[in-house]
Amino acid sequence: MRVLEFFYEKFTPAMIKEDLLYYLWQTKRIQNPKTTDGRLVEILEYGYRNEGSGPDFHNSKIKIDGVIWAGNVEMHVYSSDWQKHNHQIDTAYQSVILHVVYENDKEVKFSTQQDLQIPTIEVKSWIDPTLLHTYESLQNNTTWIPCANHLNAALTERLSLSYPALVAQKWQLKMATMSQSIQNVNENLEQLLFTFIARAFGGPTNGDAFERLASNLPYQIIQKNSFDPFRVESILFGNAGLLHDAANLDEYSLSLLKEYKIQKVKYQFTEMDPVFWKFGKLLPAGFPTIRLGQMSAFFVKHTNLVSKVIHAEKLPDLASLFEVEPNEYWKTHYVFGKSVGVKNAKITADLRERIIINAILPFIFLYGNLQGEEALKDRAIELLDAMPTEKNMVIQSWRKLGAPVRTALDSQALLFLKKDYCSKLKCLSCSVGTRLLTHSKTN
Repeated sequence: MRVLEFFYEKFTPAMIKEDLLYYLWQTKRIQNPKTTDGRLVEILEYGYRNEGSGPDFHNSKIKIDGVIWAGNVEMHVYSSDWQKHNHQIDTAYQSVILHVVYENDKEVKFSTQQDLQIPTIEVKSWIDPTLLHTYESLQNNTTWIPCANHLNAALTERLSLSYPALVAQKWQLKMATMSQSIQNVNENLEQLLFTFIARAFGGPTNGDAFERLASNLPYQIIQKNSFDPFRVESILFGNAGLLHDAANLDEYSLSLLKEYKIQKVKYQFTEMDPVFWKFGKLLPAGFPTIRLGQMSAFFVKHTNLVSKVIHAEKLPDLASLFEVEPNEYWKTHYVFGKSVGVKNAKITADLRERIIINAILPFIFLYGNLQGEEALKDRAIELLDAMPTEKNMVIQSWRKLGAPVRTALDSQALLFLKKDYCSKLKCLSCSVGTRLLTHSKTN
């Protein structure tokens, strides 16, 4: 008993996050506890997790002293967090029927107008030390991922079962993030796809700049002027703010600038600050000037792109979209005003795969989601699973840990898992983290 007491004394609430309480509730490890004032609580329905604003769990049902209550459940590490988060003045929390806390450091009331205390249960005294120890080891681990020392063949195979769900979540978050600047997404699918593809052209280094350019440029203008490739190129380079470097302008770029000035007046364009564009540490073939030239040729050729994308049933159908020829100028230039020997300026296989993986397949999935077409969502996942895995340091590290990496579906899932789960210590939202706690128990 003294060992347990010592562990509980060592394990302070500061080591706890609310995700542990969510885990205990969702896995029904909190069963028939007593409130802090001694009343028996029978949990009839645990409800469902609320990822938005408001109480943590909705549509729960409990029985206290024979009286059934239906409503929401709120969770905190300390009970005093109720007031710290100003829930007492938020009407959204008036429907709370139970307060689940790790430590009850203060009795709290529903609001400043009511003298009624919130039914509260404290869980710290009956969580098994084994579970707390596992949780602490995950939260305080300094290895590449928190569970690195726990992984084995069974756990990595279990992890691989979650790959499709992880990719679907990644794509949903992608749409939520990138569509914030696009009004009425359902009516602007061409603009959304334009933005997706532009970001992919920019890659890790210039993706933000390409997305900014596309978000501020109505795609209808590109469509309307697609009959004139030179004009489209002038609009893209002009809006990017890359046509005013007087020291490097030559006959071609001066012609682009002259054309852009006409289009700027016509459409009331606002140019980007050139500071957004990064050239350093990039191979010349990846310079944003080359990518803009390639992107211009791509969108000139494909004016009805949404239709082409959603009707593509096989990877060769998508690959054929990238068979475009940039302006001849880019065969002898990487930047304006500095000629080089003749080179290939076409879109490479690696760039094509990057755009398909990071832009086109997510768009097909999201289009299917918006239109309620499950077949399109399935097709996007299946096509991703048919593509070769990506190669980078993150994927190499996953391989060393034994994680299955066979296709682009696997690599996309693992990249997302590392960035949005492991690096943020969201272990209890991961199948491996929850599995590691499965064999722990509560008293």
